[in-house]
This record gives sequence, structure tokens and C-alpha cells, in this order.
Amino acid sequence: MCLAALAVIVGGCQGATHENPSSDRSLSAGSAPRTEGTSAADERIVQSPLDAYLLRGADLYATSTAERILSTPCIKSFGFDLPSSPRNRDDMVAEQAQDDRYTYRVSDPASARRYGYQPPPLADYSKKLGQGSFSDAFELVYLGMRPGDGPVGVGGRPVKSPGTFGGKRIPPGGCLGAARKELWGTASMYVHDNLAQNLGIESFQRALSDNRVLRAFGAWSACMATHGYHYADPSKPFFHHGPDGKPTAAEIQTAVADVGCKDKTDLLHRWSSVVAEYDQKALDKNQLQLTEDRDKIQNALKKASVILDAQP
Repeated sequence: MCLAALAVIVGGCQGATHENPSSDRSLSAGSAPRTEGTSAADERIVQSPLDAYLLRGADLYATSTAERILSTPCIKSFGFDLPSSPRNRDDMVAEQAQDDRYTYRVSDPASARRYGYQPPPLADYSKKLGQGSFSDAFELVYLGMRPGDGPVGVGGRPVKSPGTFGGKRIPPGGCLGAARKELWGTASMYVHDNLAQNLGIESFQRALSDNRVLRAFGAWSACMATHGYHYADPSKPFFHHGPDGKPTAAEIQTAVADVGCKDKTDLLHRWSSVVAEYDQKALDKNQLQLTEDRDKIQNALKKASVILDAQP
């Protein structure tokens, strides 16, 4: 099974950072504190103004759970049971915070000392689910995908029924597609992807060539050199050492020095503030479409709230 499909079944998947559809959040960069699943490093990261236009954390959990509830009668009608999700709300909030943090590579001292450049484990979803838990028939009915198919709805292509199972027609996009159609108005697997996410990626890339960020990288690099490490920017040790498995002693030593130099040079704030500035410019330029996207998210959240409140 593809990783995207697995993420769908266990309760939602997350894209790039810069997400959160809280309608009452100020749109000025850095205006809203991070309050859930945070570490001290998070307080130095300027929050993106695009966060208000994306689905993340607790809200992602709400919509994903609503999708599971809506899809359950359908999957049962085909003779399947939907496996219970190993992720709860706290798991998804913590995962969001970790994704935010790792946008700027390793940044938390405690994490560096224990895990080096490896992401701290949040929950071992694969072991809870088991390998090979989902048959081709289940994927066909639940996701509307046959072996070798790409995710449904990619590239804006129309979502179609994959055919029948047991003499019964499968909804476009499978049972999950039918649930998403009810919640979001589309059966696409890409309902969580929107303009704000793409703009955030573009802003991050632009910031990497901004002289202010390059100067901050230079200060960090000079600090690392005093510890005997020679890297031009924070991505170099991150990709040199991992994340690919159990951290070595050398990796941990490098990561600890890395975090210390980020703190000494105020790299996290300097870097993220430039990214947030580009995000604000992108927001100003695309306000109409972003507002439409946020309204769609808020509408789905209202529906999800009704669905969740109706559960015993």
C-alpha cells in the first residue's frame, strides 16, 4: 500500500508546514503563540500568517475522524470493517508540532541529545496497524484504488468509480471518497492541499536565497566551525547524518552543537521571520483565493463538529 493511502486510513495526512484554520487568528506574522505540543524551540520560530488558511493539528484530527465516521456504513456494506485508528487527537497535535519544528531541522536540545537528527518517535503507527493489513479488495472499496493506481483526484482529474465489488457499485473515490464528498464537496484525496500550502513552500524556497537568511547561515556556520564542524548551512548536517535510523554518538554530538549554534546565533527567529515575511506578501497578493479556501475549511469543520457531537 502506498504511504498516502495508509495515512488516509489511519486518520488523515499532513502536508507541508504552515497550517491552521483558526478564524480568529491575527494575520500579522508571529502574532499567535504556539500552545499545543510545543517545546522551547517553538517559541523562537515565528508563526506563518498562512497558518490561518490551512488545516492542521486538532482540526485535521476532527475532519479526519468525521471522514472515518461517514465512511463506516459504506465500508461495512461491502463486508469490511474499518480498522481503528492508532492516532488520537494528541498524537496529531504533537505530530503537527514536530513537523513545524523540523521545517528548520533539528532545533530542540533534548531531542538532539537523545535522537540526533532522527525525528523523535510520536507513535509507531506501522506496528499498531501491522504490515500488509490491507488487502487489494479493501483498498479498492475504501480508497477507490486498484494496485498501481495513483491517489484519486491528483492533478484535478475527475474522480470516478473504480467499478464494482460483490456486484455492488463502488462510489467514486471509494467509501472514503463518498465521505469526503459529503464533508468537503469533493471526493479527491487532495482535499487538504490548497493554495496556502503551495505558497508556503514557495516562500520557504525564496527565503533560502535571501541575504538576511544567508547571513544568519554564515553566523551559524562560523559557530559550528568553533566546534570542529564545517557546514555551509543547517541542511548539510541534517542530510549528512539522517534521518535514516538509530543515531550514532557522532551524530548526537553534531546535533547538540547544531542546536547550540542555532540558539547562539538566533537562527530560528532570523530564518523563520524572513519566511513569514514572504508568506505575508504572498497572502496579500492572494487574499481572495486564500479566504475562499479558509471558508471551505471552516465549513468542513462545522460539519465535522456536528458529526462528532452526535457520537455516543
